[in-house]
Amino acid sequence: MSNIRPQSCTLQVHGSQLVGPDTTFILVERAKPTPKKPLYYLLHVLPDGTRGYFSSCYPDTVQNTFRMEHGGVRYWLALNGPTATLTDSPPSPENGPSGQSPLNNNRTLLLSKQQTKGKPSGQNPAQ
Repeated sequence: MSNIRPQSCTLQVHGSQLVGPDTTFILVERAKPTPKKPLYYLLHVLPDGTRGYFSSCYPDTVQNTFRMEHGGVRYWLALNGPTATLTDSPPSPENGPSGQSPLNNNRTLLLSKQQTKGKPSGQNPAQ
């Protein structure tokens, strides 16, 4: 993702994995969030299967939307049931995701940090 700057990218949600046509991310829940480190962060699954830190996910003003920064570029991640949208422009409240909580939706089940370690990138982490 570091070489791609999408205007908007739709990702399919599979457990904690967010899968796009050319890239995969993993949404992870921090075991111990702090005021400077929010509850969620995003990992980028690299082509060789390794995982790299992408950004912390800071809650935005639109429900189930998070703002982040990577490589000096601001991004917004909107979770909306079976899909997620990663964009480099802020969402508007009327076009934002539904009021569905990512923690209460089976398709966006989040995993703790310990559960994501050592899992191959092709494996569904919710299994």
